[in-house]
Amino acid sequence: MGFLNTTRNQHFISRAELRLNATDRSTAKRNPRIYSLVVQDREAWRLKLERSRGTRIGSTLSHADLFSFDVLDERRRANLEETFQRYEETIAEQSKTLHEMVAAGEQTRIKEVLENLFIAKFLNFLRSPFCVRKVLSTIGRADEYLPTDPGLAAAYSHVLHGSRPHQERVCAAYGLESEEYEKWLRCLFVLLAVEVQGRGSILDVVLGELFATSAWGAGVYSYIGAPDGQVCLLSDRGFNTPANDRGQLIIEFNIAARIFTSYCFLDVSELLPEAVQRHGITTLISGIDPAIWLVDRDLDALAQYNRRTLYQCKQRVYSASARPYGVSVD
Repeated sequence: MGFLNTTRNQHFISRAELRLNATDRSTAKRNPRIYSLVVQDREAWRLKLERSRGTRIGSTLSHADLFSFDVLDERRRANLEETFQRYEETIAEQSKTLHEMVAAGEQTRIKEVLENLFIAKFLNFLRSPFCVRKVLSTIGRADEYLPTDPGLAAAYSHVLHGSRPHQERVCAAYGLESEEYEKWLRCLFVLLAVEVQGRGSILDVVLGELFATSAWGAGVYSYIGAPDGQVCLLSDRGFNTPANDRGQLIIEFNIAARIFTSYCFLDVSELLPEAVQRHGITTLISGIDPAIWLVDRDLDALAQYNRRTLYQCKQRVYSASARPYGVSVD
């Protein structure tokens, strides 16, 4: 059976992202630290620092066997860790590339880099135990599909019927019903493990179509070289949604301690009158080049981003600084 390994401690925000937000003095260490700040008052943008030395990323934003769908014995379990790894490698590589491009003022390949980062970062939403119900309302029908590849079909049978002694603990920790947790695992397997005719996973294909059929743009906000506290917070959910209305999706991601991105997608088929759509204008508008802008050290934008991150997180935010800009810390 594929998907078999010994990994029990499973992150829902990858180590790669946590490492990119590690405290300056510990980035070279094998298990660096990051500051963990608990929300005290969302309306007043007030946080409380949990530990003055920070916390180790190895035990941060993880849960034992969270994505294990069949535990065979004390050591062996079938899970999605190796499937996640491809996206986590993309995050590490493309975040570094974007950092280098921004520092050099280079935009030649920025569209490709931003698309790759969005697809990899979108996994934060899908695999967040804090977002299970929202995920199921978005992609819940994925579990209606059955893999046709014999190897995947055999693995999927373990998703359907596997032993999960941890299930009760996971559900209690995140306020889930057993049926919700099981359906979530099935949907993740179908979206990430099933490939579409050599085009990548179903997730890759679906998000690729989002870029192809939407008018989109992205802002890259940089604080490279800024003072210590001018860092971008990382939410325990892994993303922010400043707006998500009919025909429009805006989603923000922490790229690293000194960079965040804001993506905006417009579904022109929703926004244009039907008479205009019939004349093919939708295709024309969807095919235009995206608007991409680089913004350097806009402190108002940083304050607003950090406050949204605090406001929309579940319980905690994470930071490379103990005193991040735009919020107060007790």
